[in-house]
Amino acid sequence: MEGYGRTEAVTLTQPLAGRAIVNGPSGGSVVPFLATSLLNLDPGPEGWSLNNSRGGSTVWNRTWTAGTARSGPPFTSRAEEVTVSQAMPGTPTAGPAGPTPIAVTVRGTAGTIDGDSLNRTLRWNERGTTVLVRATHAALTGVQSLSFTDEELVAVAKRLV
Repeated sequence: MEGYGRTEAVTLTQPLAGRAIVNGPSGGSVVPFLATSLLNLDPGPEGWSLNNSRGGSTVWNRTWTAGTARSGPPFTSRAEEVTVSQAMPGTPTAGPAGPTPIAVTVRGTAGTIDGDSLNRTLRWNERGTTVLVRATHAALTGVQSLSFTDEELVAVAKRLV
């Protein structure tokens, strides 16, 4: 059966202070993402909305989508989407295979854009994390190129607060 996401708020009797957070199955320590370190797309482009925000101990993803489902031969696809990911240091963030990454300056720091006509990823380091802005299709059947340009990926990054 298909599951569903669920969030539970817990009030602690005392602050976490120096206590460790432990991953039950592995016993390894977990460094949580602080809400103040997560980047948010604000303001978002007109017609775009946040449709997913989830994370784990090493990566946090937020996805915004524009438009509605569309179809027509030879494919059926949903709207394009932009996902902003923040990965803890040391987390692998390899992008799709494609041409040599393009060096860019984003938010005052060095970054790269890589991928192909179906998936584009802008990446740089900020707030102690590796930040990725990915453009792709929400659900793709067949092959369809993105309408996103590299300049638009950088423009999305500039809107992050």
